[in-house]
Amino acid sequence: MSNVKKIQLALMALVALGTTFMSANERAIRRCSDGICTNSRAAYAHDIVTATDKTGVFIGIETGFSIGRYYNTGGSHLDDSLGEFVGAKGGYNFFFNRYIGIRAYGNYSYGPIASIKLSRYLPVPTMHEMYFNVDALLDIYSANDLSFGGFAGLGAGYMSGQNVSGFNAVANVGISALINISNKFEIFARIPILRNDYLSGSIDPTHFVAPTIIGSYRPIHIGVSYSYVF
Repeated sequence: MSNVKKIQLALMALVALGTTFMSANERAIRRCSDGICTNSRAAYAHDIVTATDKTGVFIGIETGFSIGRYYNTGGSHLDDSLGEFVGAKGGYNFFFNRYIGIRAYGNYSYGPIASIKLSRYLPVPTMHEMYFNVDALLDIYSANDLSFGGFAGLGAGYMSGQNVSGFNAVANVGISALINISNKFEIFARIPILRNDYLSGSIDPTHFVAPTIIGSYRPIHIGVSYSYVF
């Protein structure tokens, strides 16, 4: 079994563990209906997910596919590559009501951990990416310990790796489901707004020769994530 499959199986096992954790160790939630507040689930007939339930610190993991888009120095699209990535994230959700919220978080991703499709022109760069993000959250359904919705936002940070490095900004978009108050699943896309220079190689310290810019690169991430909301 490849290292890629081992990592993805480990992530799936962590997600399964998280979804069952609430049954034995569910946190106390303050719920209010018609002016009456209670910490007991049994005392609340319809068990509606509230803004308080969704607000809190979260940590999560993510995995998916990285589509590398290559451009020549004139800005014309040359080719695409396809690889797999893994990552982690953490931050804070704040909901103004049951449906509308905002979150701030940082994320780190590494990829490709395996290349599925190589570029015909340039080597696939190994990338470390770190971003700070702010997303707007909108849940269109929220009841019975279940909530569905979507999100969109922007992030800024740094990517570093073989042949490509520098500042970048990203657009985040996706759909989400919150199950049993604390288990959040997302399908997302993280799309770079800028293109980073693709270099021919590293700096030669002996002859002080800087690498040549031979094009630009944009790694688009499409994946799934699991987060636990505390």
